[in-house]
Amino acid sequence: MNKKGFLAGTAVLLLLFFMACGAPSSEERALRNMGKERALCETEEEAASVWTEDRADAVKTADGDKKALKEEEEPKWGHYTVTAEITVDNGRKLDLILHGFRPEDRSCYGIDKIDVYDGADLIQTISVKEAMLEEGTANYGYIEGYTETWDEDGGLYIGDMNFDGVEDIGLFAWIPLVNIPYYYWLWDKEEQQFTYAFCICEPTLIDTEKEQIEVYLRDGASGRCTEYYAYDENGELQLVGYIYDDYSDDVLKREIYELIDGEMQLIGEEPLQPMVG
Repeated sequence: MNKKGFLAGTAVLLLLFFMACGAPSSEERALRNMGKERALCETEEEAASVWTEDRADAVKTADGDKKALKEEEEPKWGHYTVTAEITVDNGRKLDLILHGFRPEDRSCYGIDKIDVYDGADLIQTISVKEAMLEEGTANYGYIEGYTETWDEDGGLYIGDMNFDGVEDIGLFAWIPLVNIPYYYWLWDKEEQQFTYAFCICEPTLIDTEKEQIEVYLRDGASGRCTEYYAYDENGELQLVGYIYDDYSDDVLKREIYELIDGEMQLIGEEPLQPMVG
């Protein structure tokens, strides 16, 4: 995937619409309902009420299986840890210890690293700062080097993000107005560790049949966008198409784009009905 192009597009959305990069369910599709509900909120007060609910059953694999977190007692503030379990290749179970911090003057949480244990052996420490440096987002959170989230578990997502049958890790990156950004680490079967891969937005739909990731975005008050991502022959995630709905009173038009010969091209247009509500 062309990260420079992706990041540039994300930066434009952030500056113009005060948004940051940010899923229906069936046996093969995992809808992250809380992410969708949060993204559709009209105000920060509504959003806060959504994301202060229990996130335990939002942690799931891409086919809908749920992973219950074994959380420590919630602190009033300060440093803490949260533990979770993840399954990688050959059914191997690993333990995750998330290291978090809650500032005394804030209601949000942050995660700066994840220790990965195989039994009693520490096999890897995932640094959140490495993801931030990769994406150029080091200054987006409240505390440097930490994510920013409403959830003590960092908004932890455990699920198969690259359709290889192995669970991967996602963390809520920072708190935006809409469209929730997530950092993702994929399990590398050869290296036997997690490798930082990309930042995309919530809510997402994991389409295992098409092997695509669909991302739903709000673009200001009148714009809605559905982006479609797929892995190329090198295993890099890239944007392969998107649908943009413009509900402006003087436009009311859907535009459909597809990646053709390395370029995003307009392949169709449709009229839209006015937005209700």
